[in-house]
Amino acid sequence: GKFASFHLDNSLIEQLKERHPNWCDETHSDHRMYKEKTIERAREVVSGVSTMNRIRGCSRRGESICRHCDIVGVRNGEISMSSPEMFWEEVRAAYNQVGANSLYECCDSFSSFPELIKEIVKAKPNDLGFDPRFYIYAQARDLAEHPDRVRLLKEMGVFRVNMGLESMCDSTLKNMKGEKDSVKKNYQALKLLREAGINVYGSFVLGSEKETPETLAKTVRHVRKLIKNGYLCDVEAQPVLPLSGNYQGSVLRDHGLMTVDQDNPDWPTNVGELSKVYIDRFSGVSHQDCVDAAKEIRNTARQYEIN
Repeated sequence: GKFASFHLDNSLIEQLKERHPNWCDETHSDHRMYKEKTIERAREVVSGVSTMNRIRGCSRRGESICRHCDIVGVRNGEISMSSPEMFWEEVRAAYNQVGANSLYECCDSFSSFPELIKEIVKAKPNDLGFDPRFYIYAQARDLAEHPDRVRLLKEMGVFRVNMGLESMCDSTLKNMKGEKDSVKKNYQALKLLREAGINVYGSFVLGSEKETPETLAKTVRHVRKLIKNGYLCDVEAQPVLPLSGNYQGSVLRDHGLMTVDQDNPDWPTNVGELSKVYIDRFSGVSHQDCVDAAKEIRNTARQYEIN
């Protein structure tokens, strides 16, 4: 039911909720009816789902790269993209081959390339024969500073964005993403997207170097408010994860703490343990504090049927 609702216009979702006012109560018949109706209506809209990746890269460079980012191409400043015509050819192929009219364009930061988005909108074929809907990754700062990009995304057919909001406290947010990011811009982007009828999957990173009990509590409080006020259609919150290519991983290496299983060196490291070591050693909160905060956010999301 939740996944189905992502594909429906907000006005239709509100109508269904009005008809089934107890849609949030799992013990009430409204809950079952609301779920069945959203799935039924979504089946009228979505014939298939697929992924595509015609653009790679991000607009962030040097010191502005998110500290927790581990994407090699982004950290190396690599950008590659197909032509707008090839973009639409892949969309057409996905529909012809597997009936997919809902597509996740996996670009690292789709909102970073406004000129390409304009050309994609301009190049949309008149003879597609179906109405494609897109799920993309966007940055709050991009949209808050350039509201016209939201209009372009809507015109292109974007119905949902994945957005790394990371924190709802300026001190931790700026530490992770740079001085140009802010909680105000997070809110501005969310407001623009909601007004455009585009759903948002928001993700948050807890336990960075600047995290304190006060900043963590502030983030939890604001995220719960976002959920209650309908700014997010889904949410993820997790303790910061040291990886081989990000800042946190380099800190662990510098202190001799980025360890692997010597008996099984080819197996993935215990990322949960690395996260715990990092946060307990270098953050102003404990790993357990972050786990508890993530649980509080997920519990609120579950209460409002978005997680």
